[in-house]
Amino acid sequence: MGNIKIRTGNGLRARLATTVSFENLFTELVKNSLQNNATEVRIRYDDKQAIILDNGTGFDHVKDDTGLNEFEKYFVFGNSYTKAHKHLNLGQMGIGGKAANDKLSDMNNTHWSLTTKNKRNKCFRLTFKSSDEKYLDDIQPTLDGIPHNKSAIPYKTGTRIVIHNLDPNLTKNGWPDQQIHDNLQQFFNMLYFQTAKKNRNFKLFVNDKQIKFDQSLPGTKWKHETVKFNYKHNGKTQQASYTLMLNRVDPRTKHLLNCVDLVSYTRVSSINWDQKRLQRVFAMDDRFKHVTPRQLSQHLNSHIRGYVMCDALSDVKDDTGMSAKDLSHHRLNPDHPVTQAFLDSLYRHVGKDIIHTLNKKNDPNTKLSNTLNRVCNIMFKHFNIPDEFITTKQNTVQIKRKQD
Repeated sequence: MGNIKIRTGNGLRARLATTVSFENLFTELVKNSLQNNATEVRIRYDDKQAIILDNGTGFDHVKDDTGLNEFEKYFVFGNSYTKAHKHLNLGQMGIGGKAANDKLSDMNNTHWSLTTKNKRNKCFRLTFKSSDEKYLDDIQPTLDGIPHNKSAIPYKTGTRIVIHNLDPNLTKNGWPDQQIHDNLQQFFNMLYFQTAKKNRNFKLFVNDKQIKFDQSLPGTKWKHETVKFNYKHNGKTQQASYTLMLNRVDPRTKHLLNCVDLVSYTRVSSINWDQKRLQRVFAMDDRFKHVTPRQLSQHLNSHIRGYVMCDALSDVKDDTGMSAKDLSHHRLNPDHPVTQAFLDSLYRHVGKDIIHTLNKKNDPNTKLSNTLNRVCNIMFKHFNIPDEFITTKQNTVQIKRKQD
């Protein structure tokens, strides 16, 4: 009966757009700019359009050994092609940028354009329009060469994306300005300092206001160290590591960083310390003597802030070529060979000291000693007890017995 053609419905664009939120969508576009070797990215938006401009190397119109040029590669959904001389590898799914464009756009009347000035001193404009097409391959983006003075790109090379028809929710409700600023700052914060060490630091602007990155942490320094862990992949034991920058804080502390952030080059997500995993990790230990997994989880979530940085979550690929970061890049794939080994090691390493502290604090003998200490202090302050009958032992005020 012959072969059956596989078609991709145009509704896929709307489904993929749900993987990003309005607050996070610019992070995907900035990632693409940085992967295109940009050192300056400018975002501008109002109630009519959104513009993302960078000074990266632009899109090459010449086909390479894959048989595709970079415009054609851009529209291969699900495949990500490594750019020659790329300084950063922040994604490999070939979805994020297009999903962000569609999330910003009116899905019923989509119109966005991509203008580029490339290393061959050529300028092009790609125009994408879609309304009621049934299948993705019914959409035919156009590509035209344009004069340099029509590119609106002030750099030697670069790319300028314009969303011409905004999502109606944005035009009706306005832009979540503070959330956009905070998400960009948190998402790229650690990457900024990592690239600065290699003299590849970047500048990021939103409506002409520069995002300021800050590596300082609230609270008191606690765990700042690198930890190695083992994971199994294809029957072999491999080793990876993660770096901790964790501080103890008063839960009432006000700071942009109000949690422990998991970072793999860029921010993945906050870490919500799960009591079930804590119970399982320490199941073989007699450590929950005077503390419950729930109390430990609550303490970690409220008293510890900082960063956990693990490059292996991005660098190690499974048998399908995927990293531990899932489709959204804001969660971990639980079935990836690195994920469970990393989380178990992290929970064990961070949790053990807190368990010891809480066990000691909740020990009935410690509580009794503290109560007696408070009583003795009250007696000392309110009764005229001669000094020769007062002694201090292990921070406890005691009354001496009079010798017969």
